[in-house]
Amino acid sequence: MPYPETTDAFTVTSVKDWSNFTRQEVPLKKFEEDDIDIAVDACGVCASDVHKITGGWGTDIPLPLCVGHEVIGKAIKVGSKVKDIKVGDRVGVGAQIGADLTCGNCKADQENYCPNQLDTYGAKYADGTVTQGGYSSHMRAHQYFTFKIPDALDTALAAPMLCAGLTTYSPLKRLGAGKGKKVAVLGLGGLGHFGVLWSVALGAETYVLSHTESKKDDALKLGAKEFISTKDKKWAEPWKFTFDIILNCADATDRFNLPDYFSTLKVNGSFHMVGFPDKPLPQIMAQAFAPNGCSMGASHIGNRPEMIEMLDLAAKQNVKSWVETIDISEKGCKEAVERVYKGDNVRLKSTTKNPQTPSQFNHHLIASEMPSVFLNKALPPIDRPENPLPSLLHTPSGLALIELQGTIHFPPPSTSSSTTRIGKLVFPLYDPDSADPSDTKWMKRVYFYIGENQRMTGECKKLAKPVAVVRKRLVGEDGDVDMEGAEGAGGEELEIVEIRLLDVRLLLKMAEGMCVGYPSGYDQLETGATNTHNPELHPTLQNKTHAQ
Repeated sequence: MPYPETTDAFTVTSVKDWSNFTRQEVPLKKFEEDDIDIAVDACGVCASDVHKITGGWGTDIPLPLCVGHEVIGKAIKVGSKVKDIKVGDRVGVGAQIGADLTCGNCKADQENYCPNQLDTYGAKYADGTVTQGGYSSHMRAHQYFTFKIPDALDTALAAPMLCAGLTTYSPLKRLGAGKGKKVAVLGLGGLGHFGVLWSVALGAETYVLSHTESKKDDALKLGAKEFISTKDKKWAEPWKFTFDIILNCADATDRFNLPDYFSTLKVNGSFHMVGFPDKPLPQIMAQAFAPNGCSMGASHIGNRPEMIEMLDLAAKQNVKSWVETIDISEKGCKEAVERVYKGDNVRLKSTTKNPQTPSQFNHHLIASEMPSVFLNKALPPIDRPENPLPSLLHTPSGLALIELQGTIHFPPPSTSSSTTRIGKLVFPLYDPDSADPSDTKWMKRVYFYIGENQRMTGECKKLAKPVAVVRKRLVGEDGDVDMEGAEGAGGEELEIVEIRLLDVRLLLKMAEGMCVGYPSGYDQLETGATNTHNPELHPTLQNKTHAQ
């Protein structure tokens, strides 16, 4: 590829065929002395990417188009006028890549509202070259819109901050979120989880509003004081005149009864939108704003000082976005945007093995907030027969078989205990709130993660007959097993003591979200067999492993 004249990119070539990507070279703008060339290491998959390529925000799209505006990589070429960034620095680019930098807005640090701003993808430079995003090998960006990434931040975790993070951080700062303020984050997806993280980091008392009750545990783990379900028609009544700010991160505002949300604001409170639906907002009367003098507004990403401040805050307070990775290619890009379209809050991480050989891609998908079962080492069993499996594994028949392909190396027994979290099972298509008990779409795929870099892919199947013996016990607050069966503050545990396909023991824990443990007492598992104990081997799941 004759880089730097072009970049190797995954592109969309048709709005009608928006989820099919074509790998091709696309041109870059002419290099200027304020520019930085970046070898892309990571790029977030933002909801904006999907709105763009589906035509949800307008069908006048320059094609072919490479999207992606949460980009982190290495600076490999730096113009003579560039300050503060040198070749080899780890840098990031967000959703804006240009502005005139001379207008009143730009001079007032409001370049994100510049009338001549350029989006990172889908805009046109003066010479007609289309801006192309981060689903690519390289990018070319102006120094003002390129940011050094603090050493304390992991590349994969920091990438989503460059759009979703800034989009939520900026309005919270401008509206005064902090100590003594109450902030409600509406919607707990990719944007919403950042809203909670920033609100908590800034010191505000933080709440989450959502119609998806299964997100309660995630809201609390992120630091929210309380989760408020909006499913009940009268949900707002106990919360009137409560919040200083509602940060609306939801993508379904067109279906909301907005006066209910307005009623929960304090006098002069703000309902602020950063999630933009494709459809128009619902009609409301002006009188809806009068009872508490509230206001409704929106914002567009953030400015350079806010980006720098946000990244610094994340580094100092160890703020971490929720992400995971899967392999990606043209097929992976398709899966990524389709999952975002369905609400799976996907993030994309791409890593080039050699920046000078962009054909050697090793891409990864980073996704957040998919239903999952965490994995811990099993505790000793207690004899007490019980029944059902956790609801996450319920099927119409009440039974499910998880079939996994691949090899996983667990932490060595010497470095792990019953409280050591070693991984998780992820169900990307599972909808716990589905009203249709026959809905089994979630069984199409299962991911089994160990640590940060190991993954197995599998699927869920319905079973006609039981294949496991299950028993139940209670656990105290300190994690000790309650032999007498008295109710423990820590919750209850379900243990699969026998899987008839494999004679092994697994633990399903429901104290802090459901957990499933790897077999205790074995170093290696293979289909249909168990190996004898060898302290020099790591526990391993190998070939085709089944678990219920």
